Amino acid sequence: MSRLPAGVSPKQKKALELILERMDKGTFGSLKQCMLDAGYSETSAHNPKQNLLSRDGFKKLLAKYDMDPVLSNIYKIAKDNNDKRSAIQAAKLLIKVKDLMPKERHSVGVYEEQNRVFE
Repeated sequence: MSRLPAGVSPKQKKALELILERMDKGTFGSLKQCMLDAGYSETSAHNPKQNLLSRDGFKKLLAKYDMDPVLSNIYKIAKDNNDKRSAIQAAKLLIKVKDLMPKERHSVGVYEEQNRVFE
């Protein structure tokens, strides 16, 4: 078994593997489901931003991956007009990953940034 970098938990590693695998296959449902399948409790999985995305260990893992293909795939799903639910989920995920909606921003700034991303 390979050693994980300091501060990275096995659950974080498994969650990222599931997220990337499901995005690649086009079967990504939700961060919550990936977290549950990685062994997180229902309570922890209820808030992915706090309990996974903002954790230093997860950020260390994420920094090792070339995210361009993943983001490109999410973008394709977000632009898909046939499956509205998947498109909305992908758009939300893209906004979270690119951190386009921090709390400090005004709604007009968020709208302009979102338009820039989807052009």
